[in-house]
Amino acid sequence: MELNASRRTPTEFEYWNLLTPELKVECVKKMSLMEKIHLRSTSKTEKEVVSLVKFDLKQVSLSDTNYGPILEINVDDEEKFKLFAETEEIKEIQMVPLLVYLLKNGTIGDFVSREYTPYSEESWTKIQSCAPFRFKKISLELETNPEKREYLHKCVPELIKEVCFGAPFDDDSFNPLFEIESLKNVVKFQAGGNTNVVMRLAEEWIAKDKDIGNKMHFPCFVRKNELFDRFETHFSDKVVYRKDELRIETTNASKHLILLVVKKDGFVNTYALAALPSALRRQSQEYSEFIEDCKSIDGC
Repeated sequence: MELNASRRTPTEFEYWNLLTPELKVECVKKMSLMEKIHLRSTSKTEKEVVSLVKFDLKQVSLSDTNYGPILEINVDDEEKFKLFAETEEIKEIQMVPLLVYLLKNGTIGDFVSREYTPYSEESWTKIQSCAPFRFKKISLELETNPEKREYLHKCVPELIKEVCFGAPFDDDSFNPLFEIESLKNVVKFQAGGNTNVVMRLAEEWIAKDKDIGNKMHFPCFVRKNELFDRFETHFSDKVVYRKDELRIETTNASKHLILLVVKKDGFVNTYALAALPSALRRQSQEYSEFIEDCKSIDGC
C-alpha cells in the first residue's frame, strides 16, 4: 500500500471506507471531540460508528445571552468551543442534536443548565431520551425552568456527587430531594444560599438513623457563628457541645451529629454535617482523624 504524500493533506485517508467498523471505532477513539462531531455529520453510517465511542468532558454549560442561548463545551481545558443559537431554527437543528450527542456519549464532570428559554416538546423529549445522565456534578436554575428537575431523577447514582442550585431554593422544594434514588450518593449540596437545608438534612438523618460516617458538604455565603446560631436554636434541646464545631444528640444514644467549617474560600464557607459515634471524645486521636476525614469527600 503506497501513499503519495505530495498529493494529500495530513488529514486525508482514502482507505477509510475499506476499514471494518471495529477499526473505524479505534480511529474515532483517537480523534478530538470536534473531529468526532465533523465525522458524524458526513453520513448515517459514520454517525453510527462515532456514536459507539464514549468520552469524558470537563464541563458542558447551557445559558442565555442577549443574542440567544449558548452551548459551551470544555473537554479538558485545552479543547474548548461554543455554539450560539441566534435563531430558533439554529437551536432546534444544530444545538439540540449536539447536546443530545454529548449527553448520550459523554461522562460530564460538571453539567450546568442555566438557560431560561424552554425547549420545544420534541426537543425536550429527545434530551430526556439520553438518560441515564452521566454527570459528576449538576448545576441548575430551577426557578425559571422547573422541567429541569427531570435531570435530577435520571442521573447515574454511582457518578453524581455534587448538586448546586443557583437561584433561591425554598425549603419545601428540598425535602423531595431526599427521596430521589439517583441522588443517594451526593456528598456536596449548594442550595442557592438557603441554609435551612442543613437543618432539614440533620432532621432527616436523625429520623432515618443515618449510619455513622455519612457526611455532606454545604458551600454557602454565611458566617460560621450565624449558621451555628441557627443550628443551635433549631436543635436547642439536643446540643452537646459548641465551640469550633457544634455537636448534637440524636434519637440513637450511640450516635451524634456534628457541624463544622471545613473550608474557607473568600466569602464562601463550606460546612460539613457528619454522623459520628457519641463515644468519640474530643482531644482523642480518633476524633482528630474523624475531623480530618470530614474535610475531604471522594469525587469532588
